[in-house]
Amino acid sequence: MSPPPPPPDGAAAVDIETLLADAPAGHKRELRLWLRLLACANLIEGEVRRRLRLSFGTTLPRFDLLAQLERATPDGLTLGEVSRRMMVSNGNVTGIAARLVAEGLVARRANPAGQSVLKTGTSQTASPPGSASERSRAGLAR
Repeated sequence: MSPPPPPPDGAAAVDIETLLADAPAGHKRELRLWLRLLACANLIEGEVRRRLRLSFGTTLPRFDLLAQLERATPDGLTLGEVSRRMMVSNGNVTGIAARLVAEGLVARRANPAGQSVLKTGTSQTASPPGSASERSRAGLAR
């Protein structure tokens, strides 16, 4: 987002609240609605993070990476593809992926182009009893 243009000569600089005070009718309500929606989205995300942590001992980024791999083709996804799907940097994905590989939840291999590909076996194999996946399915069945 670029900064607002400077005020014309002789005019005083204004802040966003002053601009809103002079906004056309209805504009303040639209902004208030967007801010309320943002607050609701943040509350929902916080609750999702809390439940993932308490119920499954995982974080939202780890869950998101595993969900992306679950939806992928059987060939898996490159780190760059995961990064684009999650809308985060390659460095973030690399760190999360390394921890998941160390835990045995994700396999890493090289594709013919020499790129690192991540793959999970959750779509081909049954989850062990008591695993986060099994507990999730049981919770969804209620």
